[in-house]
Amino acid sequence: MKAFPFTGEERARAPADVSAEASPIPSFRAEAPSLLIVDVAWPPETFIRRKIEGLAARGFDVTVATTRRGRPSTVAGVHRVIRTYGPGMGLHAVALGLTRGAARLSLHRPSRWPSVFAGIAAGSPGTRERIARLRRYLPVAAESPDAVHFEWLSSAIAYLPMFDVWEAPVVVSCRGRQLNIDPHLPDGVGHRRGLGAVFDRAALIHCVSDAIAGEARGLGAPTEKIRVIRPAVDPAFFTPGIAGAHAGPLRISMVGSLIWRKGYEYALRAAALLRDAGVDFTLRIAGEGPDEQMIRFSADDLCLHDAVCLLGPLSPAEIRDELQRSDVLLHTSLSEGIANVVLEAMSCALPVVVSDCGGMREAVTDGVEGFVVPTRDPAAAAQRLLQLAQDPQLGRRMGAAARRRVQADFDLAEQALAYARIYEEAIAEARR
Repeated sequence: MKAFPFTGEERARAPADVSAEASPIPSFRAEAPSLLIVDVAWPPETFIRRKIEGLAARGFDVTVATTRRGRPSTVAGVHRVIRTYGPGMGLHAVALGLTRGAARLSLHRPSRWPSVFAGIAAGSPGTRERIARLRRYLPVAAESPDAVHFEWLSSAIAYLPMFDVWEAPVVVSCRGRQLNIDPHLPDGVGHRRGLGAVFDRAALIHCVSDAIAGEARGLGAPTEKIRVIRPAVDPAFFTPGIAGAHAGPLRISMVGSLIWRKGYEYALRAAALLRDAGVDFTLRIAGEGPDEQMIRFSADDLCLHDAVCLLGPLSPAEIRDELQRSDVLLHTSLSEGIANVVLEAMSCALPVVVSDCGGMREAVTDGVEGFVVPTRDPAAAAQRLLQLAQDPQLGRRMGAAARRRVQADFDLAEQALAYARIYEEAIAEARR
């Protein structure tokens, strides 16, 4: 493994809120650990890719296990990508993958076979679930990382029987929906039970905001295990646009998956109220998802078809360019940890109008970097958009404050250091 390149200065300026409740961080090892990130899409979501690249820059060896593999992609710092096998994959591919996994396990970790079989049979699952576990577990059963990370709670629940097989500390992330929506649905009893088991077994629990940390405690997460690391962006990439380059109607941007919990219906209602107030604007929505037709229908039903433009999925560079050409970001979500796109817009010196959900108030001070409005309140969002339309100088002042806030509190380099610290803490505690 590579030398661990932390300097004394880097340690000293590590974020103070990795957790206010954290136990003292042990001294760093001479070598960087290997990290296994389990069950993320490939290519990974932008925020995961940035995290991997930040860790790699500090010497980490990162292996990614994925069941959802899309177009070929290279991410700086990824040591290896392991394909696990989910429903819908061809039998030949599954058989080949399982054969490779079995051969690797037999060659490198044959003593683990009984534990793998025990994990597959844990809880007396039905035949279908046993097969699903075999597909998930076998390709990664021979891995021996220094630490394991689950970015999604549902994945941690699915891999619970593997926690002992890897013999490594496990860190789990708490973000939004899987903590503040799924446990409260009518069929959420099993999910809540799984959360309890994950919280009990995990070495550390990463939460993306203080608000999410509070919800995790309410669902059984031990306070002493919680570490808060907020999302972050690269201010050198998300930079302000050219001042005065945009003229014409108020340009409102929205970015996110086209799904119900992002609250697009409330944004469209706010847009209709803004039109009724006589404001000339365009609402440009970037993203894809199952609610696209609903959004198109609602825009047409509200007579907004000339003002609303659906852009489809955009690359990070295209999102940056879109934000640089905008006047304000609107984010009317119903469930968030802290939305990455809000930080991206702030880094581009955009004022933001965001709903008061999750940890959004931890990123946006109402009236300073933008406005925080109640959830499901189109009138409040429309009023704040009207205020920005009538006072462009206010928008510029808020945008400047927003960029300063990101540079001070949400810089990507600081986030990578914070992640490195919690992995080192988990590893040091596991070896005591």
